[in-house]
Amino acid sequence: MEAELARGNWQVGQEISEEVLKYANSIDDRLPTQLALVKALGRKKSHMESLLLALSTLQSLGLYSQSSVGVSLRLIQDLLFVRRYFNKITDEAILSLPESQSVQQGIVTELFCSAIHQSYFCGRVVDFLALTLKALRLNLRDGLTPISGRLLATYFLVCDGIGDFENASRFAKLGLELASRYPQRSMYGYVIYLKTVFLDAWSMGPDEVADLYSTSYKRSMEVGDFESALICQASALDHDFLAGRPLALLDVKFAELVRREEIYHNALMKVTLQQWLPIRHLRGTSDEVLNFDTMVDFGNEDTTDKIYLAAGYSARVMLAVFWGNYGCAKNILAKVGPVQDTSYTGSVPRLFFTAIVYNALYRETRQKAYRKRGKAAAQDLLKSSELKGTNSLHRCKIADAHARSCSKRKQGLVGVLKLFDEAIDAALNCDHKQDAALASQLAAEYLVGCEDNISKANVDSIAQYLKNARNWYRQWGATNLVRHLEQKFSTYLPPLRS
Repeated sequence: MEAELARGNWQVGQEISEEVLKYANSIDDRLPTQLALVKALGRKKSHMESLLLALSTLQSLGLYSQSSVGVSLRLIQDLLFVRRYFNKITDEAILSLPESQSVQQGIVTELFCSAIHQSYFCGRVVDFLALTLKALRLNLRDGLTPISGRLLATYFLVCDGIGDFENASRFAKLGLELASRYPQRSMYGYVIYLKTVFLDAWSMGPDEVADLYSTSYKRSMEVGDFESALICQASALDHDFLAGRPLALLDVKFAELVRREEIYHNALMKVTLQQWLPIRHLRGTSDEVLNFDTMVDFGNEDTTDKIYLAAGYSARVMLAVFWGNYGCAKNILAKVGPVQDTSYTGSVPRLFFTAIVYNALYRETRQKAYRKRGKAAAQDLLKSSELKGTNSLHRCKIADAHARSCSKRKQGLVGVLKLFDEAIDAALNCDHKQDAALASQLAAEYLVGCEDNISKANVDSIAQYLKNARNWYRQWGATNLVRHLEQKFSTYLPPLRS
């Protein structure tokens, strides 16, 4: 049965499962089959069905409340227990906790982990927290299991989400240490992935992050955890895009990843296509013409899968900013709303481009609400960069320069351009030419908007900023965006000769 479900043979696996459940005499007999079905539904991308089945099984065991009030009350009790426990116990003591000898507890813990995973995909924050804390409490009380490391890694996400970065780092390391004891059973590769995408990528160089993703991918493949392996590869490519790796190379790698996902029953196809979207449009290799009206329709699509929503949200807002279509970006923001994702590749583009969009809208409308949202996004990006790592400090400088250029206070051309130049230098110093190009583009937009000050010197400055932007975009491989800039700013940027 499990083999058929793992291969994606859902119909056959389900028929066998129903037969097994029909003759099961107790909940203990039913547990392994229920767990297999929960996992299979998750792989099938039936996230809500998988979550509801897991919750009903846990409820039948008396381990999860059937009412929302009960869930909330137990969540508070478990939170107090877990926090007090971790505050008084050392890391060495945690790693020395005894192992559980109960087979049922191992299965139950795995069921909890599957439910936690699906609640994350569905954006069920209360269930995510309640399930994590309950499973942790059981493991701390009754003994560790092979996947306790994954639970600690999940708890570090909770700490990260509330801004407790010190404990986030602590439990990420503890989770990795525990998971390494059971490399064949603990989803060790997935724990490495979590630590990498939510913590390490903020401060490590692209090559170091790539090595971690590669290790995570290999570990996941070794134990047949294909979904985690593909998640690692997709995240690695997302990170490479954010780090400014050549778009031509990423285009090829995304194509390979999509083909691989077809082999594994389209494990993450919908999300991967969203991650690939900006690369294809920036290069001009997409089969579809860039249509911003269609981009806005994204908000009308199914929003059950929050991971898909986050990927599509970022991709579309990003493209709208590159093309200077802030009206489209505003409509996407209004329809989809901010998607909470504290990972490096998720939060950086979301905060960075959101800050640019809202400040540009403030410049056009002078509505204080836009200014407030832009400022909040920039501050959140700066806070994360200062606490977690410095990989995006140059983006903070770009967002600040852009905000000053959009302010109604008189900053003075010289002062604003000095900020843009410093931001461009910071981007170039860390080899993020695509960000230096965007900063140059924004500086040119600012000068073009200064209608009362368009002197010969300013015209020359506009032309130079645009030439720099074109040069760095071309080096990145964004040929379609270069064509757009030459058309939009034809007065200042004549096309290059072939």
